[in-house]
Amino acid sequence: MRVFLTGGAGYIGSHTLLEVLSGAHEVCVYDDYSNSAPEALKRVERLSNRTFQAVTGNILDQTSLASALADFQPDVVVHFAGKKAVGESVVKPLMYYENNVVGTLSLLRGMEAAGCTRLVFSQYYFYRNP
Repeated sequence: MRVFLTGGAGYIGSHTLLEVLSGAHEVCVYDDYSNSAPEALKRVERLSNRTFQAVTGNILDQTSLASALADFQPDVVVHFAGKKAVGESVVKPLMYYENNVVGTLSLLRGMEAAGCTRLVFSQYYFYRNP
C-alpha cells in the first residue's frame, strides 16, 4: 500500500511512520517541520532499516501539496499536519483555524485530484470553559 503521511516528522507522525514501514508499505512523508525536525525522519530510517520519500512542504501550499500527491499516487493519506498547542491556539486562533481547517480542505482537494479517496484523520479538540 502507498501511504502519504502529513506531519510525519512529528511525535505521533514519526511513531506512525515506524509502524507503517514495519508493514512493508511505501511511504511519502509531507512535513514543514514547524513542530518537528528532519532528524526525526533520520531516526526512523535507522530504526526501521527502511527508506521512504520525504517532501518538505506546508499543507496550506495547495500547489506543492497537490504536486506531491500527484507524484506519489497514494492509496491512503494519514493526516497529522494539524497544529495542537493549546496555549498558542488561544492567542492565535485564526492561525489555527487556517492551518487545521483550510489546510485540511487543501489536502482533500489534492487527494481528489490525485484520485485518492481514503483518509485517516485524527484531530484533538480542546474545549476551554471561559
